[in-house]
Amino acid sequence: MTLNLSYNNISLDRDIYVDGVFRNLGKLQHLDVSYNSFDNRSYYCPDEVFKELKSIQSLHIDAVVNVSFGKKFSTLPKLTNLTLTGLSARKTVHNDFFRHLPNLKFIDMSSQWDRNVSMYSGLECIERGTFRRLPYLEVLDISYHRRIGLCGFTNVSHDLPFTSIKVFKAQYLGCERGGSTWLFNNDIKPLFSTKLQELYVDGNNLVKTELHATTFIPKSLRYLSATDNRWIPAKYAYFNTLHHLTNIRKIDLSFQNRHQMSQSLRSWQCAQPFLVAEIACLCKRFLYTENINHLTFEQNSLKSYQLTTSKNENKTHYFTAIHSCVPYFYPSFQLVIVPPNTEEIIIESARVGYFILPVYISTSTVKKLNLRNNQLYSFTGPLCNFTNLQYLDLSGNRATDISSYKFGALPSLRHLALDNNILAVVCTSLIYRCRWKVRYWYYVMKGAYGYHRLETEDHYQFDAFVSYADSDRHFTKDEMVDYLEKQRDFRLCIHHRDFIAGCGIAENITNAIHNSRKIVCVLSVDFMKSEWCMYKFNIALTESTVSRQGQNMIIMLRLGRIDMKNIPTEILYILKEDTYIEYPENENDRGIFWEDMAESLAS
Repeated sequence: MTLNLSYNNISLDRDIYVDGVFRNLGKLQHLDVSYNSFDNRSYYCPDEVFKELKSIQSLHIDAVVNVSFGKKFSTLPKLTNLTLTGLSARKTVHNDFFRHLPNLKFIDMSSQWDRNVSMYSGLECIERGTFRRLPYLEVLDISYHRRIGLCGFTNVSHDLPFTSIKVFKAQYLGCERGGSTWLFNNDIKPLFSTKLQELYVDGNNLVKTELHATTFIPKSLRYLSATDNRWIPAKYAYFNTLHHLTNIRKIDLSFQNRHQMSQSLRSWQCAQPFLVAEIACLCKRFLYTENINHLTFEQNSLKSYQLTTSKNENKTHYFTAIHSCVPYFYPSFQLVIVPPNTEEIIIESARVGYFILPVYISTSTVKKLNLRNNQLYSFTGPLCNFTNLQYLDLSGNRATDISSYKFGALPSLRHLALDNNILAVVCTSLIYRCRWKVRYWYYVMKGAYGYHRLETEDHYQFDAFVSYADSDRHFTKDEMVDYLEKQRDFRLCIHHRDFIAGCGIAENITNAIHNSRKIVCVLSVDFMKSEWCMYKFNIALTESTVSRQGQNMIIMLRLGRIDMKNIPTEILYILKEDTYIEYPENENDRGIFWEDMAESLAS
């Protein structure tokens, strides 16, 4: 006998669940009242009402804020299957949550289908001990809670030896675009004492396991799924670490590094505030010795990596935001966690690329830092809390410049190696570096009346200059002109229509941008392939910084699907720093889009 009342407005409270509501349902076996309680208020699960379901075997119910299972649930001995929805509305599952449900065999508390999940909400913690009172538990799913991380996984794994677990699903517990992480021995060691048959750890940003981690996988395991991670070859994959897994029938490691291609909304919900939490989780799981003094990373492999417990170490001070040596214009810095008392760090030939960000290291004991033979293009810095650093090797990179803040916080530095870089101060490199400013000023000053900065918005000839690829001309001429000019009276500069005949293209572009209050870039695949479109974008950037004192004048309009890895760095910077507008594929959403576009032009 089954009753399905899901996706209604039957809230968990005493106004709805009155006494006797289940009185005539003594034979009911399956009840679904999930997806009913999602607004932002507290709820109450009236256990005295549910106690009348004497035959209930399976229950689907919302576990939103303040919902708990009271003493009367212990009078339901046949209740073995429990599916919880709405857990993303609460922050913590406490260790007494299932105290009165000792007969559970199946628990699904995944969050894959939860609705109305804000990027600032979500389950953050499953306390250790939550499942310890469930001796009959065979199937457990904690997937898609992207904020509990592998710390949540570890808390749960330490409870499973007290259960009868056979299937454990812990998929997608980290932010899709979050940092990579390791699977440590301590994370899965408790599983060795279980009869686990299936293990799912998909989508957890895993790159490696600790060397002997696979030896703690129970011999009973038949199926292992670790898809959608970031695995790289290392010693944990050697035969001598896998030969004992004699009962495994299937291992699925497909879709590695696919996270880089995702355009889903959830993939962007891993903003900077969550990074410290990820670092805190990694450091909490990383058991180190107090006396380790040498770390070596060569060819992406960790050499001196000692993993033993430090009993009296307080780690909380690593997560204090210290900005003492970071210049005021840096909005953030990278917190680097290393074991205390580390004296030497070697990251040689490890393909470290791009540039050195503002960095704060967790210990000030480091005396030697070797970053030679990598792919660093710029030494930006600063390096904070390296007060005892004496030796710094940056040789064999590709750096062309050094920030003046790079060495300002290194009072003890005695040896600096910068050989085999491309550092140069010559006219050609300076001209190339400033090429957009040179072009900009050339065409502005070429005007018949010289350069006159437009002091007020009333003096602009156009409300917006629209930059677009030829293949997107129909969108600009048909849709943008129709709505923004004909319906909203904006003055647009369209190069097919408004450029002055007889003037050079570059001169027309510079004058149009200089005489427009806003610049709209219709960003598409063809836009990024067009040299003239990129020319317009760079001239607009120069106009913004040189003539308008950093005023936010560029509006990015994304047209169609674009692979983020193909976007040029300068455009990607704008997309990350400023809000952009995306043209919707659904026609029903385009009215709101044009309203937003008009509001952006008017601001």
